[in-house]
Amino acid sequence: SGEGGNTSLCVGRVDGVVLKRAIAELEDAGVTEGGGAGGGGPGPPQRRPVTAFLCGPPAMTDAMEVALLEQGMPQQCIRLERWW
Repeated sequence: SGEGGNTSLCVGRVDGVVLKRAIAELEDAGVTEGGGAGGGGPGPPQRRPVTAFLCGPPAMTDAMEVALLEQGMPQQCIRLERWW
């Protein structure tokens, strides 16, 4: 969507190293300026959780779901749409 603009792109298969780097970049991009629910309030900066959206054949989405869980992403932050 053109938002953010500071994340890197990769070409090819996603492995654990690429996935870990992507999650870290997204987490860093999700830091708000201040505390509180909307940012800007008192307190330390708050992080917005990273949500993964997976769509594709079951073998791919199942493998990516496992990889995301192994990277420490909470199950509730993983959204799946399987083709069949």
